[in-house]
Amino acid sequence: MTILKKPPFMEEAGNKGRNIFVELGIAIVVFIAAQTLMGIVQSVGMGFGFFRDPLLQKFITDAPSDPITVFSDLMTALTSSLWVIIPALYSNAFLILCPIIYCKMFEKRKASSMGFVNKRAVPQYLIGIVCGFAVFSAIFFLSVLMGGFKLNGVSADLNKPSNIGIITAFFFGYLVQGMAEEVFCRGYLMASIGRRYSAVTAVIASSLVFAVLHMANPGLSVLAFVNLFLYGVLAALLMIRFNNIWIAGAFHSLWNFTQGNFYGVSVSGMGKMLSVLSSVQTDASAVINGGAFGLEGSISTTIVVAVGIIVLFVSIKLKEKKAARS
Repeated sequence: MTILKKPPFMEEAGNKGRNIFVELGIAIVVFIAAQTLMGIVQSVGMGFGFFRDPLLQKFITDAPSDPITVFSDLMTALTSSLWVIIPALYSNAFLILCPIIYCKMFEKRKASSMGFVNKRAVPQYLIGIVCGFAVFSAIFFLSVLMGGFKLNGVSADLNKPSNIGIITAFFFGYLVQGMAEEVFCRGYLMASIGRRYSAVTAVIASSLVFAVLHMANPGLSVLAFVNLFLYGVLAALLMIRFNNIWIAGAFHSLWNFTQGNFYGVSVSGMGKMLSVLSSVQTDASAVINGGAFGLEGSISTTIVVAVGIIVLFVSIKLKEKKAARS
């Protein structure tokens, strides 16, 4: 009995796939190409930042002499600078374009084989937005109940009109960034692996790649890595259940925006940004509040995402049974 049947978009990708290690090697090339183009955009923002951002200017004037400290301080400055972070979010458009161009030119795949289906695209995207906000809110309040975070109410960031514009820029930036990671890991890589291997193998392999892509993020822990893998499984099942990339991309986007710019929580180890609400990480165990990586490294994320995986898997099996009867 097949644990998980291949969804229509994966079937449409074809059945002439390559060895999994070859697929991963090609994916690395596609990723590097996208990162190179992204780096050009980010370097422009960084250049402006060194002239406009006090934090980056301070790093130049007060840079420590120890090489290890220099690198650490530079990474802290860069991951906290709006001049770096916001352009970086929008530069993820190249992580959407490069896989699409590769699949179109070299694998001769249609956009629908990556989950870009026209049927109910807008409703599916809106559902993903609502679910992304709701699921991460469940994670946040579970952590609050366990003593990991304290919610202080509306953030003082909203008192400055320009900050509202910055938060809005983050919102649309995350719409690009969330979709980009889903297109690369799920629409492209998962479907490509699924051409030759089972759906389960494709889900596991793409989820591992997704987790590995975040290994350089500050504060990564073993639990955070496990949660990143589980999130990859959740996103993969979400795409399989609804047979489109729209819902997975929107879910991912709002997941990130909700934690970073709504509740004011560190996103995957990045520095805290301007937010709608103000929250404070308590001195509880890192297992409860995620430590330096943020809430994605906490047990509350493990619990909620695991429940989501079970719910989606059961829903997929019920859908398969219904299809078999009809």
